Amino acid sequence: MLYFLMMLTTYCGSLVAAVLFYIWHITTIDALSTITRYPVLLSPTHLLYMFVFVLYFVLGYWLLKEARQYTPKRAILFSASMLLQIALFIVWHLELIRYMLLINILLMVTLFLLYRTYDTANIKERLPISLFFAWVSFSTIFIFELTVVFYSFHGFGLSKQLWVIVLLTIGAAIALHMRYHYSDRVFSIVFIVIYLSIGLHLRLDEMLVTLCTLFLSGVLVAGILYLHKNTGRL
Repeated sequence: MLYFLMMLTTYCGSLVAAVLFYIWHITTIDALSTITRYPVLLSPTHLLYMFVFVLYFVLGYWLLKEARQYTPKRAILFSASMLLQIALFIVWHLELIRYMLLINILLMVTLFLLYRTYDTANIKERLPISLFFAWVSFSTIFIFELTVVFYSFHGFGLSKQLWVIVLLTIGAAIALHMRYHYSDRVFSIVFIVIYLSIGLHLRLDEMLVTLCTLFLSGVLVAGILYLHKNTGRL
């Protein structure tokens, strides 16, 4: 019971933080204004950021089910992920860019450890965690680009567009890895939705990046349909 109360408390705290930093704000700065202030090409349409509340709804449902079958390890990892999410909201709100990437990486690692507590065959049981893990994985890539833009890093001579294409390709490779090694279609679907949203946001302003999002979305769809560990072929 103690572990469940810890999970519930941290979950509620993280949900309150999400409401404060996505809908309300305690200063003149809100979460989305931080994104629009920097020329980050990996930014999806702003409507997609509201997916975080769908995610919290799904996690809440998962938490009620987990009340009957949680393990101490899952409880600790889940609570740690909620605390890290709260910390991420705070540093994002305060625009402490140098800490955002570090916290997001720690959050991604924590969720991966939580994800690994589920057997590969337990697709339905791990689905909420898979959604959360996929969202945070892309968020790590996004915050990495935001950090690069913030510190005016020139990307080893690559143009901004090519640098973003490299990051998009890395994201697609991660999604394909999850599909192949963990039979996780949901992870790939999250990346497909995000990539299409990026393309919709950029439209014709960055044609090369938009075409890349469409191409990689197609690759991920093919991965969902044809990539299986027993064949090892796409």
